[in-house]
Amino acid sequence: MREWGDLNHKRAEAFMAMLAERPSNVVASDEKSFSLIKRCRYVVSGESSIISEAIHLGSVTFFLDTYAEQPHYVYREYAGLTYTQGHEIADAIRKIERGEFRYPVARYADLAD
Repeated sequence: MREWGDLNHKRAEAFMAMLAERPSNVVASDEKSFSLIKRCRYVVSGESSIISEAIHLGSVTFFLDTYAEQPHYVYREYAGLTYTQGHEIADAIRKIERGEFRYPVARYADLAD
């Protein structure tokens, strides 16, 4: 199995297999998180402190909540931050790019302290 950062288990292997069919603008990287965040306008992450850190660094950030079995994640309390499907995040990004939606960063200010 391929080692990729801290992800060294079957779930990571399945995720990497799905990335084989990714769009050309999606890149798999083992670069340090903060280095990536500084270069990217948009950040999508699972349950991680990277969510609040990316907001603090000024990125438009989304929580991809694939943790239905977990009863509570603080990010679920913030409207517009949490999505359960990748296509929902893609739709939100398209709306931002077209000027139809303004990312409510002020709503998430207490996460970015």
